[in-house]
Amino acid sequence: MASRTLAHYVTVADEKGEQHTFGPDSDVPAWASKAITNPAAWADGDVDQVDGSEDGGEGDGPKPYSKWLKADLEAEVDRRNEGREDDDLIEVDEPGNKPELVAALEADDAAQA
Repeated sequence: MASRTLAHYVTVADEKGEQHTFGPDSDVPAWASKAITNPAAWADGDVDQVDGSEDGGEGDGPKPYSKWLKADLEAEVDRRNEGREDDDLIEVDEPGNKPELVAALEADDAAQA
């Protein structure tokens, strides 16, 4: 499988807690690819499909929004809003807390289905 391309520099810790930095020209190993869950970090804007299990292994579907970090939820809202018309934007009151972001993304998923 070909390595995915990062849009930005990202630092992630391996299983030993050692920090590794990867960028747009890096060959990102599989363990690091699974650890980078922010869609904005990837040039293609997508994340690996993982479940909410402790080991982070691939599962039956994407990781539920409730398991995402707040920053990742905000980035996903921003990514989805790019290029949308004003009346189709996902809107979350600033500063937006995690439950509001989760609800907004779930509502958008339902509207798109």
